[in-house]
Amino acid sequence: MRPTPTTSRYLTRAALIVVCSLVWPHAAGATPAAEQGFDYRDFSAKVDEIDRKLSNLRRAVDRTRFDPEAWLDSLDYDADTIRQAVAGQIAFQPYDGVLRGVEGALKARAGNSADQALLLAFLMRSAGYDARIVRGELTERDATRLLASMRASSGDAPLEALARAATAVVGTANPPPGPIADLGATTLARRADRVSGILLKTLAAADADLSPADVTDELVAATTRYFWVQHRAGPGEEWQDAHPAFDDAETPEVAPLEFFAERLPDEYLHRLTISAWLEQKLGDETTTHRLMDDY
Repeated sequence: MRPTPTTSRYLTRAALIVVCSLVWPHAAGATPAAEQGFDYRDFSAKVDEIDRKLSNLRRAVDRTRFDPEAWLDSLDYDADTIRQAVAGQIAFQPYDGVLRGVEGALKARAGNSADQALLLAFLMRSAGYDARIVRGELTERDATRLLASMRASSGDAPLEALARAATAVVGTANPPPGPIADLGATTLARRADRVSGILLKTLAAADADLSPADVTDELVAATTRYFWVQHRAGPGEEWQDAHPAFDDAETPEVAPLEFFAERLPDEYLHRLTISAWLEQKLGDETTTHRLMDDY
C-alpha cells in the first residue's frame, strides 16, 4: 500500500517531534526540558511551518516531467491521448539502439524510435491496454523524411516555479549575483588553450581532416532500423499501429519483422566499444601494442 501525501506529512512531523524529544533533553545531561527553556509549543509551530512550506514545494514539482505514472494520470488513461502525447512531446533523435529507456526518454523528452516505442508501450500497458513493440526496416525515403522532421527537445523546461517554492522553504530570496569572473584569465583557461594548441598542431602534422564531415549516410543507417507500437483494448480486438516518431506526419510504409512483449533483446541495445593500446616510437618507426581486446 502506497502512503498518501497526508500520511507521509504526518509521519514526517511525528518523526521530527520524537527525535527531538529524545535527543534534545539529553544534550545537556538529565536536566528537564522545561528547565532548559525548551518550548514544545513553539517547536511544534515551527514544524508545522516547515511542513507547510514542504507541501508547497511538493505541489510545485511537476512529476509528469520524470514520473511515467504521474504523466499517465494526466493523460486520463486514454489510448489516443497517450499516443498523441508521446508523439507530440517526445522529440525524435537519431542514434542506434536503446539508450534511454522509459524514464530516460521521459526526462530527456526525446529518444530514437526504440526509446519512444518503449515509453509508449509502457504507458499503454499501464493504462490497461494490450501493447507490443514492433520492429521493421524503413525505406530510405521514410528514413530521410524522419530525419528531416527532427526538432529540439523540451527536456530543459523552465524551473521558475520550483525555484520560487524552494525560496519559500528557505525563507530568503536568492543573494544578488556577484561580479562575473573573467574565465579567460584563469590558469585553467590558459592551460586548456595550450593543450588544445598542441592537439591541433599534432593533428595537422598527421594530415588529419578537421573539416565538418557529412554524416547523413550514417544517420540514415541508424534510423532505418525502426520501432513502433501496436495496441488494442483487449483480446479479440484489432491491433492499432502507433508511430510516435512520425508524430502527425504521413505514416511510413513499413512491414513488421519482429514483435516484442515488454523489452527489447540485448542485441538492440546502444553499444559502446572500449579499446586500449600503446604506441611506441623508435626513431622514425612507430609500433602499436594492444593492451586489451575490444570491450
